[in-house]
Amino acid sequence: MHVRELIEKYYPEYYGWFDYPAAETVAFNKIDEEWGILGNFAATPLVVDGAPFDCAEKLFQVMKFTDAESRKGIYSLRGQKIKMRAKHCAKLGAGGTTWTGPNIMGRLLMELRDKGTLAYNLPEDAMRFRDLKEQ
Repeated sequence: MHVRELIEKYYPEYYGWFDYPAAETVAFNKIDEEWGILGNFAATPLVVDGAPFDCAEKLFQVMKFTDAESRKGIYSLRGQKIKMRAKHCAKLGAGGTTWTGPNIMGRLLMELRDKGTLAYNLPEDAMRFRDLKEQ
């Protein structure tokens, strides 16, 4: 089961299409533009379960798959090749004065901001990345 399907099944409050007023949102598309450091492709290295990731997008895309071949194939790539190789979820789309889309990450960040914690549990093996280090 893919992450999108798990979120849709177990956390339906985070899955769906919503409209957000453009004047009240931060939109970022390219890492060299304003707010680009918040983008998934920004050079913000992180280590999860001992496996280094050069950007959040790589982690996000790897988590969509359960088979070792797909996971390692995506993990070995950099930049836009990551997204092109992986099946991708729908992103926010421009709609004039509103942005429309599921904005799952944004909704989770808003809940964290408002409550100080997230009530969110991933499957037990969702953060298992030791196999990726073996390349």
